[in-house]
Amino acid sequence: MRGDENPLQDTTEYLPRHRWTQNPVVAVLMAAAIVALLALSYRASGGSGDQTSAADGGSIVSDSVPSGEDESGGSDTEGATGSGLDATDDEDSAPLEIEVDADASGDGGPEGASLLEPPPAPESGPYVSATLDLDAAPGEGLMVLAGRVPDQATAEAVLRAAEISYAPFVESQLEIDETLAPAPWLDVAPSVIGLLPSVTDGTIMVADERILLSARSPNPDYLQNLQGGLALFGQGLSVELVDSLVTDLDPPLFAVQVDQASVTLDGFVPSQAVIELLAGGAEAAYGPDQVTNNLTVDDSTYSSFWMQTMPGIFQLFRAFPAYKFTVEDGQFSGAIQGGVNFAADSTEITPEAAQALDIGVAILARDPSVGMLVTGHTDSQGPDEYNQNLSLSRAQSVVDYFVAGGIDSARLVATGAGESQPVADNETADGRAQNRRVEFAFGPASKLGG
Repeated sequence: MRGDENPLQDTTEYLPRHRWTQNPVVAVLMAAAIVALLALSYRASGGSGDQTSAADGGSIVSDSVPSGEDESGGSDTEGATGSGLDATDDEDSAPLEIEVDADASGDGGPEGASLLEPPPAPESGPYVSATLDLDAAPGEGLMVLAGRVPDQATAEAVLRAAEISYAPFVESQLEIDETLAPAPWLDVAPSVIGLLPSVTDGTIMVADERILLSARSPNPDYLQNLQGGLALFGQGLSVELVDSLVTDLDPPLFAVQVDQASVTLDGFVPSQAVIELLAGGAEAAYGPDQVTNNLTVDDSTYSSFWMQTMPGIFQLFRAFPAYKFTVEDGQFSGAIQGGVNFAADSTEITPEAAQALDIGVAILARDPSVGMLVTGHTDSQGPDEYNQNLSLSRAQSVVDYFVAGGIDSARLVATGAGESQPVADNETADGRAQNRRVEFAFGPASKLGG
């Protein structure tokens, strides 16, 4: 896949048809499922680097490679398959009534935030609450985890779930009180507290065998979707809306393109402070002289949690020499070139490649509406058919790695380009090493699937 191509085009042939990914309700429900699974098995979050490759069974055996060739031992593998998580709406759960506050300032700022009433914490007994406040400075109350729990295991599960969704901005005020009676209904907390970014911000509290919600959103549909996720994964607990604020703001647009440490930022965002946050994050990662900032202010747009996480993403993405992505209508899409390379005649994921792949695991874990197309490549050594098979095997080894990290295989597709798309000169050893690679296209799974 070349840098001048649209990574979201011409992929219909390879991608699974899962129409459920077009439903925004299911996107929220799937987010809850991912958080619940990862809370039980903390495999990947923000490039943690603790994954293990699942490519052990995919070893490459050569039967027709001339001696002295640079690559040998390729074997064909099938594309990614697997059943997705079948999340459905709770048919017995009636939607909450959402009112648009006509008196709200609509700017998503402190004045609007003051109109939002959080759920009151119980004076006694166990509870867990997660509050995301986009008006707070990062690290100073941006995400606060609070509550009283009866045991260490519950505290650890809740904290891990919060870190998966909100790292590195989690401020934990959880208390362990072993005098409290066991509260099995608290088991739903890791499954639901990570869903606030699906609206904008607010508080989710699990207390007194109920789920209490107070949320600010630019769209009442987002609040309805969040209710569906809370109801489905609440395991029978009632969902009560304490307060809501619909700001009726438009989605921002953000695009970044990086090529060999040269960064270009485009789009429109809510405020100059957000521009400084995004541009400052890029400059910290690549240097001020490397950043072209074309961002503008549109105060009719809303702030979102991805703006806070972007400086960290810039640091993580330094592992990739070239990438581009866009956040539009709340959806994340783009392409990554380079950064994951292979030894000659190998599909084995190196430790350096694993560090880069962990970033991909984190992207997919945070947003279950995103799918990924993995394309393998080879250098020009060896027969064309063999290289085609080897490139597909390399892509499949990456897909297996993602699945081992907890990503549903239905969101992943492997394909091979063989030697047909070199990015460097195959006449040199260094050029061939650059061509032995995999590349990624990612975006809403419904768009990738046609």
